[in-house]
Order: sequence, then C-alpha cells, then structure tokens
Amino acid sequence: MIAALNPVAGLQHMLGHAFIRHGLIAGTAIAAAAGLIGYFLVLRSQVFTADALSHVAFTGALIALTLDVDARLGLFVATIGTGVLLALVTIWAALFVAFYSPYPLGFWLSSIAFGLYALTFAGTRVGQRLGARVPRPAPAVG
Repeated sequence: MIAALNPVAGLQHMLGHAFIRHGLIAGTAIAAAAGLIGYFLVLRSQVFTADALSHVAFTGALIALTLDVDARLGLFVATIGTGVLLALVTIWAALFVAFYSPYPLGFWLSSIAFGLYALTFAGTRVGQRLGARVPRPAPAVG
C-alpha cells in the first residue's frame, strides 16, 4: 500500500532492509563481472566452453557430496582442472591441428550425465547431507 501511494516512500521502505541492500550490491558486482567476462568470451568465441564448465561444476559438486567432501571444493577442483585441461587442448589444437572444432567440448558437456548418475547413485545420502528430509523406502511386505 505504501508503494502504491508514494513510489519514493516504497523504495525507501524496501531499501530499509539490510538483505535487500546487500543483494543489490552483490548483484551489481556480479553483473559487472559477468558483463566484462562475457564480452571477452563472445569476442573469442568461447561461449561453448563457458557452458561446458558449468556442467562440469555441477558434476564436481555432486561427486564431492557423494564422497562426503565439501561441495565447494569439488566444484572448484572440477572447474579449475577442466579449465586448465581445455586450455591445454586448445593450445595443442592450435599448434598441431589444421582446424579447431568446438565439438570435442561435447565430451565435457556430457559430464552432466555423470553428475546425474552421482545424484541417483547416492541421492539419499547427498540429500541428507544437505539437510533435506529424505524419506526411507518402506520395507517390502511379502
């Protein structure tokens, strides 16, 4: 009701909450960083590589949770390791191959399947580690 009558008062009311201010500051910083990085990714035609790294990050986090390790560690190790490996493959392709194709990156994109496998393999344990209330299957009656 406050914002409908006076938009300035509504904005002041919204910005009176600390979590809104912190979210706006963090969102602005992330948007600026993503804009700068995104520009260079598009300029260098590496958008497909950035998409593949997000799939690898998902898989790394799930495998880390399956192994009872912090998800952030698995995400970091998988993403940085794959990024370095992709850089080495790109340098090798530029030096020794007459053409470069983004299709080998499909291998890294398929890593999402490994992440889903890890989720189904130890989904209950991962869910309980994350604090979810995962119901136990009912015992078989027979």
